[in-house]
Amino acid sequence: MLKPYAVDLKIIAKPTTIVLCGVNGNGKTTTAGKLAKRFKDVGKSVMLAACDTFRASAVEQLVAWSERVDCAIVTGQDKQDPSSIAYNAQLLVQEQNIDVLIVDTAGRLHNNQNLMSELEKTVRVIQKINSIAPQEIIMVLDGSTGQNALQQLEAFMKVVQITGLIITKLDSSAKGGIVLTLTQKYKIPIYAIGIGEDIEDLNSLDPKLFADAIVHYS
Repeated sequence: MLKPYAVDLKIIAKPTTIVLCGVNGNGKTTTAGKLAKRFKDVGKSVMLAACDTFRASAVEQLVAWSERVDCAIVTGQDKQDPSSIAYNAQLLVQEQNIDVLIVDTAGRLHNNQNLMSELEKTVRVIQKINSIAPQEIIMVLDGSTGQNALQQLEAFMKVVQITGLIITKLDSSAKGGIVLTLTQKYKIPIYAIGIGEDIEDLNSLDPKLFADAIVHYS
């Protein structure tokens, strides 16, 4: 059941723009850093865009990741319009011939219409520069939220075209059932799963190992 949805995230254009979205606390910024590391490890040039201008520590956290991974980053002023940062970053990756742009957006509750509209605007602004971007809009979901993850995904899918999921905080196999539910209901790929806080703790979904773990710990 899981095998058709265990898909590796691939570079399909140059640049490939990846927008990360989701609700507060799901681990988007950490996931952005881990993704940057994965792409750097296979020889790709990466730029991060710090579009979470509302959480006090978000930009500093992403800057720390950029230093750790040794990749470029675009930041703005406190409370700056996130879409303007994404716009500048998209221009820069094209000018500098960078392979991958990872846009870290602010966490937003799925019932906050103003912030959901802001996410839609960020995607629209990117498309003004490059009509085929962003190539990926990935929703980062907390694996421990259970059935609420379904409501979150449905709300975001009404605003932007979600191309895949990254499920974080799957340290405990008891939480794994939500992965099965999401794939079967929405037929959407799982690009990676987060199993810890370390930089290497972002793994591809292995359907056999994952299914074995769910059965073993049920």
